[in-house]
Amino acid sequence: MLASAAATTADGGCELLLSQLPAAAGQCLRLCAIPHQFDREILAALQPDLAVEEREAIYCRLERLALVSPRGAMLAIHDTARKYLFNKWLTAEGGAFQEASERLRAFFARQEAGTTGQAQSDTLRRRMFHWIGADQPAGVAEFERLCRADRKAARLSDCASLIALVHEYDAILTGASQGALLYHEAKLAADRSDNDVAERLFRTALGNASLRPGLRLKTRNRLGLLYSSERRWDDAIAELQIARATTPMEPRQLPMIIHDLAVAWRGKGNRERSERLLEEAIALADVGENLLCLATAWNSLGTLHRSFRDYPRAIGSYEKSLSYLERMNDRFRRSAVYNNLGDVYAELSDWQKSQKYFEMSLEVSRAAADTVGQAKTLTNLMRVYSNSQRKDEAISAGTTAFQYFLGLRDEFNAAAAILRIAKIHRSAKRVSQALEGYGKAIELYEAAGDKQAAQDVELERATLIKPLGLPWWAWVFPLLLLLLATAIIVLIARS
Repeated sequence: MLASAAATTADGGCELLLSQLPAAAGQCLRLCAIPHQFDREILAALQPDLAVEEREAIYCRLERLALVSPRGAMLAIHDTARKYLFNKWLTAEGGAFQEASERLRAFFARQEAGTTGQAQSDTLRRRMFHWIGADQPAGVAEFERLCRADRKAARLSDCASLIALVHEYDAILTGASQGALLYHEAKLAADRSDNDVAERLFRTALGNASLRPGLRLKTRNRLGLLYSSERRWDDAIAELQIARATTPMEPRQLPMIIHDLAVAWRGKGNRERSERLLEEAIALADVGENLLCLATAWNSLGTLHRSFRDYPRAIGSYEKSLSYLERMNDRFRRSAVYNNLGDVYAELSDWQKSQKYFEMSLEVSRAAADTVGQAKTLTNLMRVYSNSQRKDEAISAGTTAFQYFLGLRDEFNAAAAILRIAKIHRSAKRVSQALEGYGKAIELYEAAGDKQAAQDVELERATLIKPLGLPWWAWVFPLLLLLLATAIIVLIARS
């Protein structure tokens, strides 16, 4: 029996155990490896033709096996054994796997009807997993729907769980399914600021010949956004121009690509081109009643006006953006607009209004567990606290923001946060703390690839490092010589 078992210890152990079980019990064990956990109800869904008494006897027998352990109120096959048995199903001939998966999909669909909150999310995830086994295209479509919903609600860990579940089917995923999985995995990496991984995955997705045309367009667009986030403006513009050239003339797709292109041109410093593109995006989005694009474009237009100190137009644009977000009942995206309004009023030295909008932004970001949003708002609040003579609060906010940015591997914004802390220490005459902050900012700007910013900070730091001056008594002798010379000149003049 050992000689006929699989080569590895775990695989051989599974085969040895299955050979010792009665046929019905062995088949139940194989079937119970399809779900991640099982109980009596799931076993009944998998084996509806078995008599109740026989099914109960088999369940009790499986419960006593060494490779089965309790998981709360349910049972689970140990991970290594389950992976082996599940992969055997993926390569098995015939439709038994699809039939079992469909029964499980239907089982969890019935369960979902009576659940809410986290229990409902867990049930939908299980239904999606078995839907892929029963009908791959429909199951992958459900995966995409759930992934978008989780991402919109900033539940990135839930997105990661969905992606991991789909990867269990890697051995049988079609090219189209692989393309969809790559796209969503790349988006998740970008959301987590893991830009190197995101770029590699986006590029891999573009190399997939089976990638759906709509996803190919979105992948190109996302790659452009990734380059914009790294301030690689020329690369971003190149990708986004390709995306625009290949976009069907449909109001739901084209306006956002034009908007993203406008943002890249703004980053490159071309105000006229950026403003023209934003106005074009707004006009197209208005025709298609694309409220999200309208909110986003007006927000970007406000930022463009603010960058050129056109504050009245900036405030008007931001308020227009908020009005569209309110129509959408989209609370999460308001955080960024509140943050931008706080920036405007800070630049106008209206610290009371600035603090109000920053705190509104922070409240939304905290409720959504948006670490990026919190970090940016805390960095901006430093300016308000500092100008309100609340130096300790400013340093505390900046330190938290700095730590968030480091955790996100965002060296550029981490440098900006620690630089503001250094300036506060400098204003308080705390030279050693200021010099330490300047040093960290220089290191982080260099790590982010912004040599010019690093040089600017180096120059600022240099003005704080003063050479040691001469002691007071060293000036006495030259002063006496000067007085003596003056006296001699006066005497000569009188004579």
